[in-house]
Amino acid sequence: MKKVKIYLMCLGLFMGTSGVFAQSIGVNLGLNLSSMTIEDDDFDYCEDCSMRLGYHLGGNISFAMSDNMNLEIGLLFNTKGTKAEAGSITSKTNLGYLDVPILAKYNFGSDDMGIMAIGGLSLGYGIMGKYKLDFDGNEEESDVVWGSDDDSDFKALDYGVIVGAGLMIDKLQITLTYNLGLANISPYEDDSYNVNNNVIRLGVSYRLTD
Repeated sequence: MKKVKIYLMCLGLFMGTSGVFAQSIGVNLGLNLSSMTIEDDDFDYCEDCSMRLGYHLGGNISFAMSDNMNLEIGLLFNTKGTKAEAGSITSKTNLGYLDVPILAKYNFGSDDMGIMAIGGLSLGYGIMGKYKLDFDGNEEESDVVWGSDDDSDFKALDYGVIVGAGLMIDKLQITLTYNLGLANISPYEDDSYNVNNNVIRLGVSYRLTD
C-alpha cells in the first residue's frame, strides 16, 4: 500500500507540474502480455516460459512537434514478468515497475481520426515483485530482492525501445506496442548471463485537456 501511495504522489506531481508546459494531458490504461529472456552462451533457461497477463496504468503529457507528430512522455505503473509450467509445478515471476515511456507518434490522418505510427524509448525502475510457486495446489510466495549484488534477484533499472501502431478517434487513442528490453537486469557479474524484459501492450489513452 505504501508503494501505491508513492506512485500516486509521483503521478500527481508529474501531471501537475509538467502540465503547465504541455499542450495536452491524458490518462493511460491497458493490458500487458509480458515475457522474459533468461539465457547464457550455452542454454536458454526460459525456453518453455509463457507470457504473463498483466496491466499498466498512469498518465501522459503531449507536445505537438508538427501538424502530424506529437512527442508524448508518460509515467506508468507497468507489470512485467513471466510464467513457466513443468508437470504439476507452475512458477510465476511478477514484477512491478515505474516506467517513463518517451514516444514519438505520427498521425497519418486528420486531427479527428487517423492511424498512428509509434516509436520511442522506455526507462523503468523496479519497485515491487514476487515469486509464486504452485506445486500440486500448494502455493508458496516470496518477495523479489532488487539490487546489484549476488544476493539480489534483479537489478532495478530497466530500459528498452518501443515500436507500435495505434488508432486515434478524437480524444481517444487505442494503441498496440512492443517494448523490447535492452537492459540486462541480471545482478551477476557473468557477462554471458542475460535477463531481459519484453512486453506487448494493448492500451487506451484518453486526452483530458487540449
